[in-house]
Amino acid sequence: MFEPMAFKLFAGLFLALHTSFLALLYVKAREKDPSLGILSFWFGRARPRQALQFLMLLASAGIAVVLTAIIAAVLFS
Repeated sequence: MFEPMAFKLFAGLFLALHTSFLALLYVKAREKDPSLGILSFWFGRARPRQALQFLMLLASAGIAVVLTAIIAAVLFS
C-alpha cells in the first residue's frame, strides 16, 4: 500500500502541520488574553460553550487515535 519511507514522510508532515496549526491558534488566543494557559486554552475559557468543549474533547480523542496509529505503524514497519 504505502512505501515505508513515503509513509514516514507523510506521518512527519502530518505531525508538523498539526503542531504548527495548534501553536498558531494558541498564540492568537494569547494575544487576546496573556494569562491564558495551554490547558485552559484547549478546554476552558477560549471555548466557553459546553458544546464546543465537548467537540474539542472528541477532536482531541480522534487526533490521539490517529497519531497513535501513525506512530505505531512507523515504529513497527
